[in-house]
Amino acid sequence: MSNIPSGWIYTLLSEIAIIQMGQSPHSRSYNDKGEGLPFFQGKTDFGKLFPTVRQWCSEPQRVAEEGDILLSVRAPVGPTNLAAERSCIGRGLAAIQAIPPLNQKYLLHYFRHIELWLSQQGTGTTFAGIGSKIIQNIEIPVAPFNEQKRIADKLDSLLARVDACRYRLERVSHILERFRQAVITAAISGELTEDWRASTDLSNRQPVSLSEILSEIKTGPFGSALHKSDYVRGEVPVVNPMHINDGKITHSFEMAVSPEKAQELSDFMLKARDVIIARRGVMGRCAVVQPEQEGWLCGTGSIILRVRSQILPDYLQVFLSSPTTVEALEAAAVGSTMVNLNQQILLSLQLSLPTLQEQQETIRRTKNLLAYADRIETRCSNALMQVEHITSALLSQAFRGDLVSQNPNDEPASVLLERIKSEKRHIDSEQQIKRTVRRITNNKNNNKKKPTTSMRQSLDDYVKALRSAFQQLEGQTDARKLFDQAGFQAGEVVQFYEALRVTSEVRATFEKSSQEISLQTEDSIAKNGDDDASEKGHFRLIELWLEDFKNLSDYTVRFDPSHSIDIILGWNGTGKSNLFESLIIIFRDLHAWSQGSSWNKTTIKGYRLRYKINEQVVDVSWNPEAMRSPLIQLIDSQEQQEKSIKIAKKNLPLPRFIFGYYSGPTNRLAEHFWPMNETHYRRLYNAPSDDPETLANLLQERRFFCAENRHAKYVLLAFFHNKDPAISEFLEERLRMVDFESALFVIRRPRWAKKGKTSEDFWGAGGIMRRVMERLRQFAIAPMVIEQTVSEGYNSKREEHYYFFLPDLQSLHAFAAEYKNARTFFLALESIDFSELIYDLKIQVRVKATNTEQVAITFHELSEGEQQLLMVLGLMRFTKSHQSLVLLDEPDTHLNPHWSVDYLKLLTHVMSENSNESEEQQTSQILMSTHDPLVIASLFKEQIHLLKRDWETGACKWEQPTVNPRGLGFTGILTSEMFGMRSDLDEETLADLDIKVRLIAKEDALTPEEAIKLEEINKRLEDAGFQKAFSDPYYAAFIRAWSRRYSDLMTGTRFLSPEQREEVDQIAREVLEEVLAELEAEGIN
Repeated sequence: MSNIPSGWIYTLLSEIAIIQMGQSPHSRSYNDKGEGLPFFQGKTDFGKLFPTVRQWCSEPQRVAEEGDILLSVRAPVGPTNLAAERSCIGRGLAAIQAIPPLNQKYLLHYFRHIELWLSQQGTGTTFAGIGSKIIQNIEIPVAPFNEQKRIADKLDSLLARVDACRYRLERVSHILERFRQAVITAAISGELTEDWRASTDLSNRQPVSLSEILSEIKTGPFGSALHKSDYVRGEVPVVNPMHINDGKITHSFEMAVSPEKAQELSDFMLKARDVIIARRGVMGRCAVVQPEQEGWLCGTGSIILRVRSQILPDYLQVFLSSPTTVEALEAAAVGSTMVNLNQQILLSLQLSLPTLQEQQETIRRTKNLLAYADRIETRCSNALMQVEHITSALLSQAFRGDLVSQNPNDEPASVLLERIKSEKRHIDSEQQIKRTVRRITNNKNNNKKKPTTSMRQSLDDYVKALRSAFQQLEGQTDARKLFDQAGFQAGEVVQFYEALRVTSEVRATFEKSSQEISLQTEDSIAKNGDDDASEKGHFRLIELWLEDFKNLSDYTVRFDPSHSIDIILGWNGTGKSNLFESLIIIFRDLHAWSQGSSWNKTTIKGYRLRYKINEQVVDVSWNPEAMRSPLIQLIDSQEQQEKSIKIAKKNLPLPRFIFGYYSGPTNRLAEHFWPMNETHYRRLYNAPSDDPETLANLLQERRFFCAENRHAKYVLLAFFHNKDPAISEFLEERLRMVDFESALFVIRRPRWAKKGKTSEDFWGAGGIMRRVMERLRQFAIAPMVIEQTVSEGYNSKREEHYYFFLPDLQSLHAFAAEYKNARTFFLALESIDFSELIYDLKIQVRVKATNTEQVAITFHELSEGEQQLLMVLGLMRFTKSHQSLVLLDEPDTHLNPHWSVDYLKLLTHVMSENSNESEEQQTSQILMSTHDPLVIASLFKEQIHLLKRDWETGACKWEQPTVNPRGLGFTGILTSEMFGMRSDLDEETLADLDIKVRLIAKEDALTPEEAIKLEEINKRLEDAGFQKAFSDPYYAAFIRAWSRRYSDLMTGTRFLSPEQREEVDQIAREVLEEVLAELEAEGIN
C-alpha cells in the first residue's frame, strides 16, 4: 500500500462499488440483427473507451448498465472500457459501478493505473483469469469528493493530449507503409528514375516474361523429403515463408537441419544472389539471399529463383513485392484452404525491363527512400514508447496525490466513505428485495397454505405466484387479499403491480372492475373554459440599482429592452444568484403591497427599478431612510424629455408571472417563494370544485412559481396528457422517450389527517386535492392500503400507504382527460404534492435503447441532464404566462454540449405561442446565468451582462462586453473579456510557451542548461502540435521585441485584468516599431 495524502483513505472496492460478474447466455439468444441488448464477451470487443457492438443477445443473464466500467477478467486480465449503453456481458467481463458520490471516471482511471498489476493476478492453465474475490478485495485510494473530480478532469485533459499524440504517431506507420508501396510502384513503373533517363541515352525498356530472365526455378522440398522430425536446433537454417519479411531473410534456431540432412538436400541449398519467394500465405514476400546466407536450405513453402545476367536480383525482388505484382499473384494463386503459387504462375509474369544501369539507379534510389522510411519508423516507435511511459507516469502521479493540489477545505474522504457505504446499504437492501420471490405451494384441497420463500430474480416467479393466488381467490378483485395470498411482502409492492400489469387475465378483471366504478362516478370537467386571456404586451427590465443587498452594494445593472433573453456571466461569488434573489423579493413585495398588504420595510434596502410593460415605462423607487413606501411613477419620454406621473399602488402594472429556478443544493431561491406557495395552497384547499373556470382562475391568480426537483415527475406525466406531435418529437429527439409505460402513486397519511378519517376518505382531504384523489382512484386499477416502515433520519415509524396504479398510457389518458389541458393537469397533480398527500410517484417510460430496441426504464434512470432539461422546459411550458419574468440560475449544469448550443432556442420556443414567433416578439423576458460559452455563442453583446469584482476594491460590479459573442467562436469567447482567459490552452502548455518566449528573446547565448531546457520544451510543444510555433519570421521578430521589454507581464497568468488587457494592446502597438526595424536589419522585408 503506497503513501497517500492526508484526507485520503484506502478501502476495498466491494465497499464503494457494485460488482457484477458476467455470465454467458444461451447460444440460441445470440444474433447479429440488433435484437435484444448489445452483447460483449471480452477484451476482443473493446475499443479505445467504448466497446464495439458485433453481437446482440435476446436472453441476457448478466447486464451492465450505461456508464459501468467493463473489466476484462480473462485472456487478458486488466483492460477496461465503459458501457455506452445497457449491455449483456459474458464470462470474460465484469461490470463495476461506482456508488455515488464516488466519481466513476476517477475509478476508471484507477483501474487503468493498476492494469499491469491486475494482469499479474490471473491464474489458470489454459488462460489466465481472475474471480470476484480478487476484484472485491482490490484496495482503492479514495480522495475527497471535490479532489476526485479535479483528478478525473485533469487526467481526461492530459490523457486526451497523450492519446492525440499516440494517434498521430500510430498514423505515421500507416503513412510510411503507403509511402513504401508508392516508392516500389514508382520504381517498377519507371517514374522513380524518370529524371535520370531524361539525362542519359539509356531509356530503352523491354517487355519480357519471367521465364525469359530466369536461369533456374526450384520449389522447396516437400512430401517425404523433409519431415518435422528432421529439425534440430542451431544447425543449418531452413527458410520458410515465416522467415521472409520486409525484403529480408531471418532464421529460427528451432527450424534447422543437421549438416548431413542439408547435404542430402543440397539441390535446395541457397546461393548468394538467389531470390527466394514465399509460395503460400501472403503473396509477394521475397528477399535476395546474402553471401552469409549461402548454404541455407529453401523450405517447403518457398521457391528459389536464379536470374540471368540481364536482370539484377535486387530489381527482381522489388518487382515481385510491388503492389501490381502482388495483385496479379493473388488473382492467379490456387487453393481453397491456403492459396499457393506454382512455378507456372511465376514464369508467366510480365515486366517492363530497363537497362542494367537504370536497374542499378532504381535500386539505389529505392533503398535510400526505404531506409529513410525505416529511420522515421524507428523514431516513431521510440516516441510511442515514451508516450506509453507518460500515461503510466501521469496515472501514478494522480493516485499518489501529486497531480492536482489538495484543498484543506475539502470534506475528508473518511466522511465521504461513510456516505458511500450508507448508499451501498440502501442499494443492497433494494436488490435483496428484488431477489426475494414468493412461491405458492399448490394445494389441491384449496386450504390456503402459507406461501414459501425462494430466492429468484425473474418476473416470471412473481407472475406465477400472482396467477396461482388469483385462481385460489376465484377471481376476486380485492387487491390487498391478492397481495397477501400471493405471499408478497410490504417491500414488494412494485413487483406486485408489475406482475399484475403483465398478467393479462388478472389485469383484465381489475380493469373491468375499475371501468364499472368509473361509469358510476363519471363527471367530466373538460367541457368548456377559455384559455388564458391576459394581456399580451411586452415586459422588459430596463435598469436596477441596489443600495446594499448581500454582496451587491451601490450596484447598477442595465438591460436592452429590445431583447427578450439576457445572459448573466461571472465568476462564482460575483453576485449572480443575489441579483436574481433581489428581483424576486422586489416583485414579491410589490405584488403583496399592490394587493392591499402593508409595505414590508425590512426585506430589502433601497433600490430603484425601471421596467417596461404594456408600452409603459414604470419607475419604482424605495429609500427606507426617507420613505414610508415606494414611489411609483409612469415615465413619458416624448420629445426627448422625461415626464413622470405618480400612480397609486393599486394601479401598479406588474409582470404577470415570476418563474424561478436555482440548480444549487440549497433553498436560497425557493425560500423567497414560500409565502406565495402558502397562499396558493389555501386557494387550492378552499376551491369549491375543479371545473374549468375554477382551474383557470387558480392559474390566473398564481403569480409566482419556483421550479424544484420534486416537480419533475409531474411534468413528465403532464407531457403525456394527450397525444401532441410536437411534444412527442421533443421527448424522442431530446430524451429518447417514445412511450409511457406505467405510474404508481404512493399516497401517505399526512400529518394534518383529521381525527376519525381513514385512507378511504383520504384522511379528510378537501378542495382540489380531494377531487384529484377521487379521480385517481376512479381510473387506477387494484388500489390497496399497506402499512409500511418509513425512515426518518435515524428513526423509523409505521404509516399507511395507499397505492394507485395506472398500468398504461390509456389509463393515464383516462385520468388526464378530466382536465382540459396539460397546464390544468399539472396544477391538479401538484396540488396533491402541496397537500403532503403524496409520498412517492414511480413512473416507467419506454425509451430507445438502440435504433432497433426499446426498453422500459424508471424516471430515476434518466440521466441528470435529461431530468433537468425535462423539468425546466416542462415547467416553463405548463406554468408560463404572458408578461413573465423568467429567472434561471444555471439551468444547464448537467447538459451536454449538443444541448447547450441549442438551449436558448429551446427556451425561446417553449415561451412562444407558435413555432414561428421570433425572440424579439416574446412578451416575456428571460434572465439566465451560465458558465457555458456554448450557450451564448449566438448572442449580441447587449444581451450579455458581466458580473465581476473590481480588481482594486474587490467590490462586485456590472459591465457589458465590447464585442458580440456571435461570430467569435468558442475559443474567442473564452479568451474575450466575457470569460477573461488568457488562452484556451492548459496551464502546463502555457507555462512552456512562456519559458520559450523568454529563452528565444535572450540577446546573449543560451547556457547549456537553458539550451537543454529549450530542447525539452520544444519536444513537448511539438508533441502537442506546436511544431510550427515561432517559425514565421515576422511573428518571431515580434516575440523577440515583446519579450525584451515585457517578458514578465503575462508569465504564469491564467486570467487577465482589464488593465492588463489595455496594457497588452498598448505594448503591441509600441513593439511593432521595433519589429519593423529588426526586420530591416535582418533583410526580411
